[in-house]
Amino acid sequence: MNEYIEELIKFGFTEYEAKVYYTLLKKIDLSATEISDLSGVPRTKIYYVIENLQKKGLVVKAVGKFKRFRAISPKLGLSSINKDLEDKIVALKNTADSLDQIYNRFREEHEESDFVEILKDPNYIFQKVKQLNADVKQIIRAYHQSPYDGLISGIKANGTKLTKGIKYKFIFEVHDNYDEELINTLRLFEKDGAEVRIMSNVPLKMIIFDQELTFISLENKVTAGTNVTKTTVSIEHAEFSKQFSEFFDYQFSNSHSIESFIANFNR
Repeated sequence: MNEYIEELIKFGFTEYEAKVYYTLLKKIDLSATEISDLSGVPRTKIYYVIENLQKKGLVVKAVGKFKRFRAISPKLGLSSINKDLEDKIVALKNTADSLDQIYNRFREEHEESDFVEILKDPNYIFQKVKQLNADVKQIIRAYHQSPYDGLISGIKANGTKLTKGIKYKFIFEVHDNYDEELINTLRLFEKDGAEVRIMSNVPLKMIIFDQELTFISLENKVTAGTNVTKTTVSIEHAEFSKQFSEFFDYQFSNSHSIESFIANFNR
């Protein structure tokens, strides 16, 4: 892979975004078909990638009656990404400071074991989540990551099992590919009352129950070729859960609905 494309990926570009932007940098302007041919990005996905780059201020529609696109100068275009990264660093530092205060305060008042639980047994984790779902009073927020085979087969066999009167907000990670079976499954969640959004990348697998308890699932990849095991951290801490709920809601409001994802993908 080209070294510049690799560098762009390090700064948050998807592989397709990096290829399209790098291709446009070397031309005055190009049609979507030309971009696809030169970059190697499939034609079925090219408009979705172009629109994402337009939202980032890196690509604009060229002047003229034909639909062609051109890249914004890297010094100008990438400066907006740099500003965004700087803003995120500031926000992360502020969040870290706030969480550090909580951490220190509660360390003084409680033992860590009072509100943090490390779970490794799959059966126990399943039963714990089942019980928390039964006990929730208002809202469940959840990030979902692939693989989705188990989710899809489970929904087909048993339905979504969403509880009436509880609000559900889900963000699903979907990369530069269209999986009709997954989309149909997400529509079933919506049909049963959940609010569903799609992002190209989510930070981690996480469930927030009300604003009281947070479940974080971590993968343990010890060596290449070995089975991936999972460790779940259960944090029963209202302030911690509130902070992550606010971050989740921000990402939720800035992500795609199912229909907008499909429209952008098919464009």
